[in-house]
Order: sequence, then C-alpha cells, then structure tokens
Amino acid sequence: MREVILKQTVHPNVKWILGYPFLLAFLILSFVEPDKFYLLVLPILVLSYGFDYVFTDENKSYVRLNLFKIVVFKFEKTFIKPTYISLFKQAFSREVAFGFSPQILGDQNYSLYTIKLFNDNENMIVFESEDKAETLKLGRELSELLQVELYNTLE
Repeated sequence: MREVILKQTVHPNVKWILGYPFLLAFLILSFVEPDKFYLLVLPILVLSYGFDYVFTDENKSYVRLNLFKIVVFKFEKTFIKPTYISLFKQAFSREVAFGFSPQILGDQNYSLYTIKLFNDNENMIVFESEDKAETLKLGRELSELLQVELYNTLE
C-alpha cells in the first residue's frame, strides 16, 4: 500500500499560550510540593503533540496524532474528492494579540507554499510549508497517488 504523509504544523500560539506557561507553573509547583510532579504530564503532552494527514492509494485518508513523533491514534477523515491539485504560494494574515486583548499588536502577514485540493464546488488546503522543495515533492507524490492533474505555479 502506497501512502503520502503530509505533516501538519501546530500553530505556535498553542505552545506559547497552553504549553510553556503551564510547564513553568507546574515546574515551580513541583519544586514547592514534590508530590505534585505528575502535573508536568499535561504541558509536556501539549508541547510534544503533532498530527499528519495520510492519503493512501486505496482512496482512504487518515489523520494521525503523534506524541514525541510516535503515532498514538489514527482515525479516518474524509477529504474532498479532488479533480485537480494546485501548488502555489499563498499569503496569510493573523491577528497578533497578547492574552485577551485583540488587535493590541496589529496583524502579521506571511506567505507559505501550499498544496490545495480542488473540485467543482470546494477547495481545501491540506499542506502548508515554508519549504518550496518539500511542497513540490509532496504535491507531485499526492497528484500521482490520487491520479489527478497537478497545477504547479511554483516552477
């Protein structure tokens, strides 16, 4: 069975808002009360998790959840049935805020190379990366696996 694995990026705010503050707080608490050391498990899990989209040649697709890069859970996910795949550089914008104060720091604009599935009515981004070569390689592999046309605007 052939498969294409598209590693997804976890938004950095997840780690900065949920992981590091709790890790620091629980580290301090574990030094004050050593019997509370088990509380470190939750922030370590938040900081070490990741997920991938997996497409197989049997027309199945999955989401795999990883801890420390080890697959711990896999479930089937239905993606759109593409008529073609497009590779291009896409601009994104996100609000840069601190805590619960929206728009305090403005917006951050950035660009990523993307793999996007298209059909007549829908489209869906399935991969984003700062690495153009990786996007090209994975886009070609996915196009070949799904047997659909590839529109490449990156070359």
